[in-house]
Amino acid sequence: MHPRFQTAFAQLADNLQSALAPILADHHFPAMLTAEQVS
Repeated sequence: MHPRFQTAFAQLADNLQSALAPILADHHFPAMLTAEQVS
């Protein structure tokens, strides 16, 4: 994750961090979420 997003990520609710962590850790993550992922 780009350092400028680390502070904001740390302020997210724990359950949201848990949901996003595997997506962000994926080496093939395109840095864009689909509408399906957001819902």
